[in-house]
Formats: sequence, structure tokens, C-alpha cells
Amino acid sequence: MPVGNPRTTRAGEDSALPSETAGQLAVYREALRLAERDVALDVAVWFHAGQSHRAAGRVESAVACFKKVIELAPDDAFAYWDLVDLYLKQGAPPAAVMVLSTLGERLAESQQWAGAIAAWTRASELTPDDADVLAALHDAYIKAGRSQEASKVQSVLKTLKPPAPPPPAK
Repeated sequence: MPVGNPRTTRAGEDSALPSETAGQLAVYREALRLAERDVALDVAVWFHAGQSHRAAGRVESAVACFKKVIELAPDDAFAYWDLVDLYLKQGAPPAAVMVLSTLGERLAESQQWAGAIAAWTRASELTPDDADVLAALHDAYIKAGRSQEASKVQSVLKTLKPPAPPPPAK
């Protein structure tokens, strides 16, 4: 399941999230008297759980863990890239492109153009004829002051066939 706008969930509410991890995390949080907004421990634990589950071949729970990391720390790129890698190894390029696009949008919102360009460049490699991805890459290049690269992307955009017009209304 790709990441779009992750819905807010508490640890353990998503059936794919490992309940043992959620339980341990709750105990640690209580023992450390962490405030709800203090999520650094949660991010580290869920990321580690995702890595462990991926290594063990438990793909569904690894995906859920990486999504939880993204939900908790949406501006940190590391879990997005691991999720993309996981989707690609599972043969799901459309899901990987969706994650990359989400990452590109997040980074562009905070004007982190190098990261946004990296995300959209990778997405364009996976779907070279996706006009939305190419347009976002073009805009990021423009905003980063890289007009030569933007021109190359614009040339590719011009070669794409326009979408078929909708059928006439009856």
C-alpha cells in the first residue's frame, strides 16, 4: 500500500504493525515519561523494526513500520528511501513512484531542492513518461536555479503524447 497522506494511527492499531514492538515502545515511553510530541524514540524503534522485518522477509510488517516512521517524521527522507527500495524489490514500481512523489513534494515545500530533485529524478527513471513527475522535476530544477537541466526535462515533456480527450457527452 503506497504512502499518500498517511493517516494518523496509534502504535499497534494497524494490523500490519508488529504488536510486540508497539507494546515494548509503550513501556519504554512510560518509563522514560516521554511527552506525546517527543517521537525520536518511536522513530528509531519503528525504523529498526522495519529493517529487521525486511531482513526477515516479513514485507507487510516492514512496509507498515516504514510508513509509521514517515507518519511520525514526515520531513525525514530516510524511511521514504527504504520504503521505495522495498517496493522495488517487491516489483511494485507504481507504489515506489507514489512514495518518491510524496517525498519530492515534502522536500519542495521546505525548499530542499536537491532532495526534491533526487526524489523526482528517481521517480522519472521508473516512469519516464509520467508528465506529472516530469513537470514536478522541471519546476524543482527551475526553483533550484538549474535552468539547463530544466530545459532538458521540458524537451522530454514536449515529446510526450497529450492525454486522449474525454469522450463526448451524450
